[in-house]
Amino acid sequence: MPRRVPMRIYILTPDKSDLGQISFSRIPDSQFLVRLDDSNIRQSIDDDSTLVITVRPENVPDPTAKTYMKLTGPDYTVYNDVGSISSPGAPSTAGRYVLIGGRRWYIRKKSAATYAQGTPQEVFEFYVNPKHIEPVYKKLITKVKTLAGWEVVHWGAELTQIRVSGQSGGLHRIIGDPSRPHQVLSDDEDITMSTAWQRLNQLKAIYDKDHAGIGAEQPTTTLGLSFFDRFYVGFFEDFTGPIADAEKPYLVDYAFTFTVEKEYDVNSLPTTK
Repeated sequence: MPRRVPMRIYILTPDKSDLGQISFSRIPDSQFLVRLDDSNIRQSIDDDSTLVITVRPENVPDPTAKTYMKLTGPDYTVYNDVGSISSPGAPSTAGRYVLIGGRRWYIRKKSAATYAQGTPQEVFEFYVNPKHIEPVYKKLITKVKTLAGWEVVHWGAELTQIRVSGQSGGLHRIIGDPSRPHQVLSDDEDITMSTAWQRLNQLKAIYDKDHAGIGAEQPTTTLGLSFFDRFYVGFFEDFTGPIADAEKPYLVDYAFTFTVEKEYDVNSLPTTK
């Protein structure tokens, strides 16, 4: 099954000098072990050709982890990004992982887990990618009707717009609460208490703060949006949602338009992969 590539939104400095500090990982944050990185990997005591890492339930970003973690000990074999067992002589890669409960849980590289002061922090990652992501490219053309006919002036390309819309799907849950192993909303809870609703309000807060000032009061940041092999720098044009339909109370709709000032191929940026 193909790996999901998450859409992410970043806060950047105005001169965009921090682009080179962003880690364009194609692995969602939710698939990484927490409070662990590749500096915690060591040789196995039983087999010095094998690498292991100690993983406990609190290191797995899943409140039900303790129900499927093995009982024979906390050490798990480390695999690399092609699936074979990592050996001490193998180069460090961003694709190292352990298998727990039949799932891959990835191990961060220490360099990618620690950001230098002043570099951008990832501020929003979509748990489920939007349903529609539509880049709109347009030419700026002026057409004037005169007595002699039409006068057409081509001014080059308009600013690209990315129109995004989506629906929360089955995320009418409360995620990340260890006391709620089943996560589903109870009868006395509504959609506004769900993780999906709260996450969309976090995205709305980013929209609200984006260029909220006037003139000299403009904020000193701009936004970046990454998806697949493209990285866009720009600003929010509009935002709709979160909206809950009365006939479908557990589905939350949202939409926004992101206007692009600069577009980059992520492979051309000096980033930590």
